[in-house]
Amino acid sequence: MRRTLLLCLALVGCEDSFKTEEGQLRLFAPEIVDDEWSVGFANEGPILAGTRMCVIQECEEDCWYFEELPVDPCFEDHLSGPATFDADGCVVFDEPGEVTWTFLPQECHATSQGYGPDTDRVSFTAVDPAETTAMLYPWPEVTVDEGVAEGWIRLQDPDGVHDRWSRADGEPLRVYAGGSVELPLRVLGADGETLVGWNFRQVEVVPDGQGITIIPAEEEGWIRVEVSAGADAVLRMTHASASWELLRVVAVPPSEVASLSLAAAYTVDPDHFMEPGPLGVRAVVADADGAPIFGAPVTWSARWGDVALEAGGGLPGEDYRWVRDACRPPSKRYGSRSVVVRAALDGQTADMKMSWDGDLLEAFHSEVEADVEQLDAQFIPHGDCPQVGCAGCASGGSGRGALAALAFGLVLVARRRSNSMGA
Repeated sequence: MRRTLLLCLALVGCEDSFKTEEGQLRLFAPEIVDDEWSVGFANEGPILAGTRMCVIQECEEDCWYFEELPVDPCFEDHLSGPATFDADGCVVFDEPGEVTWTFLPQECHATSQGYGPDTDRVSFTAVDPAETTAMLYPWPEVTVDEGVAEGWIRLQDPDGVHDRWSRADGEPLRVYAGGSVELPLRVLGADGETLVGWNFRQVEVVPDGQGITIIPAEEEGWIRVEVSAGADAVLRMTHASASWELLRVVAVPPSEVASLSLAAAYTVDPDHFMEPGPLGVRAVVADADGAPIFGAPVTWSARWGDVALEAGGGLPGEDYRWVRDACRPPSKRYGSRSVVVRAALDGQTADMKMSWDGDLLEAFHSEVEADVEQLDAQFIPHGDCPQVGCAGCASGGSGRGALAALAFGLVLVARRRSNSMGA
C-alpha cells in the first residue's frame, strides 16, 4: 500500500475510489490523482481535458454473492460529451465539457446466477487546462496551519519561526546546495482552490536552467527536486498538451546559513489521529534575513528521552522528522512524557524539549480490557528507537501517570474479578 495512503488513513481517513450515482458500482482509477493523499480520483472533482482515465469496476451493492465475479461484462458502456473510449477501453477526455458515462445492464455470467443490476451512470467535468494553475504543494506547513485552526494540532514554536517557515508568494524555492526536496504536485481550478484531477503517467516536470535534476518520487504525483551547487532553474510541468510554470528553484550555499531553529507539532484530537501525542518536528534553516532554506542535510538525535525520529513517509526532506512515541511498551507510555530533540547542521545545533501527556487509556483504546502483560509481550519497538540502555530512557512517569496506572489496574482487576465470578 502507498505510504501516503497509509498516512492519509491515519490523519484524515480517506477514500481510494468513487461510486456511480445509484451506488451499484465502485470505480477505481489508479492513475488519476488530485491531491497528495488521493488515489483512484476519490474526490470526483473536475478533471483536466486531455486526461486518459482507466477504471477498475467493482460491484458495490446487491452483489453479496457475486462480488468475486467480474462485473465489466454485465454492462454496456456509453459516453456522452467530449470524451471517447480508446482501444484499451480507457476514457479519454478529449475537450473541456460535461461528460456522462452510462452503464447499461446486459446479460453476463453473474446475471445468469441472479445478479440484476439497473442502469447507472457517473458524470465528470473536463476543464480547460488554460483555466488552471499547477504548483508544488507544501503540505506539512499547510496541514499544521489547518490543524491548529481546527483544534486538532498543537504547535510548539519557541523561536517564533512559524511566520517565516514557508516560501513567500512569488519568491523562489531556496534549497540547500546539494540537498533535495520531495513534494506533491497539484492542479487547481480557476478559483485557485478547487482540486483538479490528472493522470500522473501523462505528467512531466522539466527544469529550464541549470543544476536541477527531477526524479519521480515513490508516490504517484510527487517529485524529488535535487539541487546542485549554483543551481538556478524554473520548473515547468506538462500534461498532455498543457504546460504550466511551477516555480523557480535556486541553490543556497552552506555559507549563507545563519540560523537553525526547531518547531514541533502534536496531535491533540483522537478523531484525527490514532493517539494524541507528538507528531513531527522541523528544523527551520534560515539565512541572515530570516528567509527559509529547504532540503538541508540535518542530522537528528533524541536526548534524555526515548522516541523514534523517522525520516521519509511523505516528508519533504532531511530537515523534517516524524516523532513516534513507539519505543516503550504500551503500559509505559503514560503520565508526563518528554524528550529533548537535537538537530545539527554544519557545526550548528538546536535543542528543543518536547513534552506531552501520555494517557494510558488512550494508548489502549478498545484494548483497554486486554491483559497488559500480553500487550507488552507483543510490543516491538520502532526501528528508529534509541538502543537499549540509552541515557534518559526512563523519563516520564509522574504522579499523574501513577494515578493513570492505578486506574488501569483497577479496570483489569474488575474485569478479572468479573470473569472469575462468572466461571
